Amino acid sequence: MNKRKLLILLILFVVIVSLAVSSATAATYKKNINFKDRNLEVAKHVGDGDYLSAYYWSKLPKNYGKKMQITIHNKKNIEANSYKITNANVKFYKKVGKKTVYATRNFKADKWGNIMYNPPNGYKPHSATVTYKYMAC
Repeated sequence: MNKRKLLILLILFVVIVSLAVSSATAATYKKNINFKDRNLEVAKHVGDGDYLSAYYWSKLPKNYGKKMQITIHNKKNIEANSYKITNANVKFYKKVGKKTVYATRNFKADKWGNIMYNPPNGYKPHSATVTYKYMAC
């Protein structure tokens, strides 16, 4: 009887560990997206009705809020996203004389999966490589 109980506990332990590991190793994806000044239609489909969007407003006053935003949203139901942004590597540029100077910066998403920042002084966002993951509902 003790061997049978030990075998059942061992099988139960293996099942619990496998479930914990499978949920912790969720698949991550990467997608490139370009910024356009004040264009709200820069969006790429990522799956399940979700779209990756990049916004940039150069004329926004500093006291109003963040000029650059990267987000994933569902066009049919704004509260039912299947994907969440984890981080983004953003490439910035600025004109110095006749040359274009590029800089990159890595941003982490907030707890809701959004990235909202002001770009560094004098720079404008050019493109971003966004890393996102699938959230099991």
